[in-house]
Amino acid sequence: MSIRLLKHIRLLLTIALVAVVGMLHAQTSNSQFDRLFKKAFAQRYTKQGLQWGDSLLTMARQQRNRKEEVRAMIIPMHYYYLHKDDKKFDKWVATMQQKALQYNMQDYYYYALTNKIYYMVKARQFHEAVDYLREAQQYDKKTIQPYGIFLSYNMLGVIYHYQGDYPQALESFKASMDYAKKNLPKIVLESTYREMCACYRKTFEFEKLLNLTRQGLAVEKDEQTVSVLLVNKAYALFLLGKDMEFYVACNRLEKMPEDRFRKSIRVSNAVKAFKMMADGQYELAEKSIQALKDPEEREMALWVYYKRTKQYAKATQALREIYIQQAKANMIDVESSMADINAQIDRNVLETSKRQAENKNKTEEK
Repeated sequence: MSIRLLKHIRLLLTIALVAVVGMLHAQTSNSQFDRLFKKAFAQRYTKQGLQWGDSLLTMARQQRNRKEEVRAMIIPMHYYYLHKDDKKFDKWVATMQQKALQYNMQDYYYYALTNKIYYMVKARQFHEAVDYLREAQQYDKKTIQPYGIFLSYNMLGVIYHYQGDYPQALESFKASMDYAKKNLPKIVLESTYREMCACYRKTFEFEKLLNLTRQGLAVEKDEQTVSVLLVNKAYALFLLGKDMEFYVACNRLEKMPEDRFRKSIRVSNAVKAFKMMADGQYELAEKSIQALKDPEEREMALWVYYKRTKQYAKATQALREIYIQQAKANMIDVESSMADINAQIDRNVLETSKRQAENKNKTEEK
């Protein structure tokens, strides 16, 4: 074997070794990022979590890790969301969206958009939410992202929901779900199901709620989605007087870890109070209901409790409170603007289908 060939082999081995070391370093860094992110996310509403998030962002920028840089922005965004710091929250939403577009990470762009709309509707800034969603339609119009279309339907439903127009909200959520099933078969629909369940509870359509949860449980596999559907199924069963089926659902719920109900904790707590009633523990049930934080959920549970204990005058008063709260939510009219957005979403759907068909034809011609 010639000296020249030996040198060439050594060079190739050195290059291979450097590549392997680089890969190992990247894997180690990614695992460190993941551990730190999980640690920060678990404490995202605290000062400590905010500091960990800042460390994560600094480390990502130093290592030029674009994905982790954008993901780290979730921590301060959530922190200022909870603490209602408008300026800092808006700053992190804008920064996250700008970087997500720059790095071609559309999922994070839409993640920030979703949080922004929830922030505005919870502050009853409905006109601002509509304007913001309309602006987002311009981005969707340029890129025609199927996920963006799905999310636009969903966010339109969220605005209708928080404004108190539950039938219109349900129409938007159904549209988003139908679109997702056709164009995004692997997408997790937990938030859509959760919003639809809330609308059916607030319109007292418990048969429809039960049917929705049964249909969902027959096809959905995602653990978080299943937990949302199951807790709402138990809710509907109790309201419909199906106590035996209610007990079966509760037994299944009790076997699930508590963190599964993080996003549906209010409904879960109401179901726990219903279980106390079913067990005859009425005094304990009433205390649990009075401790519910959401006013509308509390009045709904009280209405159920008073009906169950035959305190009909109090049940009527609780029902009146529910209608008063819903009427307050429905005082701001933004329907005409939202109709424009809905029409734009429909146009984006048609444009997406047209482009997909054109791409398919080009591929077949090749």
